[in-house]
Amino acid sequence: MKRFIPEKSSFHRDIAGKWQSDSDASSFTLHAETRSATSGTITLPIAAETAVSVSGRTVCNRGAYSACQGHTESGCARLTVVGGRYDVTVNRG
Repeated sequence: MKRFIPEKSSFHRDIAGKWQSDSDASSFTLHAETRSATSGTITLPIAAETAVSVSGRTVCNRGAYSACQGHTESGCARLTVVGGRYDVTVNRG
């Protein structure tokens, strides 16, 4: 498991994250946790044929977002979330 470094935030000590990828690099997962009284954006690199799931629920399939506030910008999925625990998985085609 690799360590994740969050973007600049006034709550550095309150953001925890790690990521891992499978052996053939066809998917990777970000495990993130923040305080419940916060919100933010999770940004992950994606390709056009990518599917993204949050805690087991598909939220983006080939650029079409559902079940969350999200959009694609400059080759990245940007998911707006409230504080909590998230397991975000990116499956490449």
